[in-house]
Amino acid sequence: MPFNLKDEVSLYKAMKYSNVVVNLIGRDNNTPNFSFQDVHVKGARTIARIARESGVQRLIHVSALNCAEKPQGIILKNGSQFLATKWEGEQVVREEFPDVTIFRPSDVYEIGRASCRERV
Repeated sequence: MPFNLKDEVSLYKAMKYSNVVVNLIGRDNNTPNFSFQDVHVKGARTIARIARESGVQRLIHVSALNCAEKPQGIILKNGSQFLATKWEGEQVVREEFPDVTIFRPSDVYEIGRASCRERV
């Protein structure tokens, strides 16, 4: 079922008859329409809240390996904003859906791209 992360009505419709919801939504770069904060924090919170309100029994949230409140700046001088917002997203998801299952996979690959490794 189509939905828009910024349209709560569409999210309610998508979860209406679900007993399990898997949040795989993430960005590896900021765009004019969706920032890291929009997707990893605000969107994750909204999905978790709507899942709880819809009576979903199990929420599975996919985060990122090495996410941290203040990621160490190894490659990027100030640390990775991607990893920081993934960590923040975990915190807000736990607030909304305390029994969430959180996965922290390493690199995620998709068709047409070598690796989503370069996190800004």
